[in-house]
Amino acid sequence: MVRAQRIRHEQCPRCRAVGRDTRANNMAVYPDNHRYCFACGYTMAAPQLTQLDTELKRLRGIVSPTKSETYDLPSDVDLDFTVDALTWLKQYDITEAEILEHNICFSLSKNWLIFPYYNNVIGEDEELIAWQARSFADDDSRWKSFGPIGDVIYLINDTMASSKIVIVEDILSAIKVGRIHTAVPLFGSDRPKLEKMIQRLSRSWHELIFWLDKDAQDRAVWAAMQCAVYSCRGFAVMTEQDPKVYGVDEIKSHLQFIFDRKNGR
Repeated sequence: MVRAQRIRHEQCPRCRAVGRDTRANNMAVYPDNHRYCFACGYTMAAPQLTQLDTELKRLRGIVSPTKSETYDLPSDVDLDFTVDALTWLKQYDITEAEILEHNICFSLSKNWLIFPYYNNVIGEDEELIAWQARSFADDDSRWKSFGPIGDVIYLINDTMASSKIVIVEDILSAIKVGRIHTAVPLFGSDRPKLEKMIQRLSRSWHELIFWLDKDAQDRAVWAAMQCAVYSCRGFAVMTEQDPKVYGVDEIKSHLQFIFDRKNGR
């Protein structure tokens, strides 16, 4: 997308609400008076400015460019999971509270476990931006994505006043790591996605920790090295299992190893 010439920069209200954008220059202002934050991707049209306080109260940490199409969920989504779907979640120790917090649901007609991602809008409604489905059909157990999933930044545990953020591959790993530290899923780990995430996150976090699945550890090392281009520090966590497999104490231990290493301990 080619953007119009920026006329100035100002502080992003969403970044400010979570203690970031201290330099007050993340948000670009364009001639038609719309705003776009290059750190978190938040887009604000001119008519929304007078209702900013209302929207900030609903800040949840899910940010994405405004969608232009509708990606509706199956009509029968609910919390009535099949045994297979619930067993699959439980093997990663995903709790009932986390199922509710992250809007995880199930479609019996599709036999899909569904992970929806919402954006905040003015008022009491939320806007579905994109969603994923994990199929439990005998002949198809793949993940499926709907909507601009690659543009979504789904921040988990973004209440910490920290300069560090952990980048993982998938939503379950993000939920698990997010129990103790701010985390975000990539929704894929190819190099273009990694570089795009680095570019966006480096404006708000100074230390990016890449904890990818074992088969993507070479890309984690590459991403950590790329961080220097964006004036931040990068680190790679190397483990035998995916982050979602580990318990809280193990996750703490793996992250502490990185924290100690960067401090020269």
